[in-house]
Amino acid sequence: MDEGLAFEQIERLLELQYRDAFSIMELKFWRDYRLRSSQGIQENADNFCFPSFSNHVFPHPSNDILIDLYVAGFKLQEDCFAQAMSRLLARWMSCDHTFKSVANIGYKRPSDGKWIKLYNSVFCILNEKGEVLQWQFTRSENFNEVSAMFSDLRRRLQCQNTLLEGIIIDNCCKWKEGLTRFFPETPIKLDLFHAVQRFVKTLSKRNPYHRAVSRDYGLIFRDPKDHGERRTMPTPEPSVILHNLDQFLSKWKDFTHEGKQIITAKGEKAIKNIKNHILKGCLSNIPVGCCTSVQERLHREMKKILTSNRIGSELAYSKFSRFFFKNNAKKSGKIWSPIMEEVSDAKSNAMQNSSEAKPKYVETFGIR
Repeated sequence: MDEGLAFEQIERLLELQYRDAFSIMELKFWRDYRLRSSQGIQENADNFCFPSFSNHVFPHPSNDILIDLYVAGFKLQEDCFAQAMSRLLARWMSCDHTFKSVANIGYKRPSDGKWIKLYNSVFCILNEKGEVLQWQFTRSENFNEVSAMFSDLRRRLQCQNTLLEGIIIDNCCKWKEGLTRFFPETPIKLDLFHAVQRFVKTLSKRNPYHRAVSRDYGLIFRDPKDHGERRTMPTPEPSVILHNLDQFLSKWKDFTHEGKQIITAKGEKAIKNIKNHILKGCLSNIPVGCCTSVQERLHREMKKILTSNRIGSELAYSKFSRFFFKNNAKKSGKIWSPIMEEVSDAKSNAMQNSSEAKPKYVETFGIR
């Protein structure tokens, strides 16, 4: 299930396992029959036969039973997942909504059988290592819907005496007031990935210069001394980025292909909006690796775990929780194993005296 298999596929696998086990038993039966015959032992042919299944339909658990077993198994280890995520810290946080990954989470209304969709997106907060710190199914992009997540994270960082150096988000100015309530001294920055995409998506992919223009635009957020395929330095001051933007525009603004300008009216509007963010400092002093492009890769993996067009909220919560635990284990170089996490907790608790033990603070994830 954690690798994206559908419950229908698991049904089929279990049915095939039963068929193979049944066939092995039948094979042993007829071998024994032949052995007894060779030894002169005669059987009553009328009563001597191996049972068979009509239409070759072999027993297997139903889809509903498999779902119940999966969810029940998750609930046995739910505290383990929550505790593991509640311990993670961050110097920088990147935040983003994803809409396609939540598929169609909801329930069938008993009165008329109509499918009622519960959520439109999932909101994830990652640290600079790419570990998921917090996540929640959401119905909108309203800050108030996810404010409790930031309240939990503020408390977590305060308990661990950890200073948050910055927050990366795609709607920095819109959410700045709300975020500042929880992290008053923390810079709020516009996500570089979205800053680039807002312009790049206005370019025609059929244009042979699409790649060159996209590459040059992405480089305006680089320090002039930062060369190479990947960024190795923080993004420069606003004046430097503006200078880079001017150079980009002098090269491409009036460039045409087959009588059409490369940069369209929509592109000019996108650049104008980005320029406002540059002037406010939203795109300066962003460290290497602090970008929601990591989230975009995570989103692609998230879509694989929701193989059904319709899925209940309890099953979706179980799947996402296990997926994020697996992602975090991979990012930290640990083996993906909930039971090993429980063993580690038990060992830690056993080694502490009652006077040394600190009360555990476990946050809420997924559904609030």
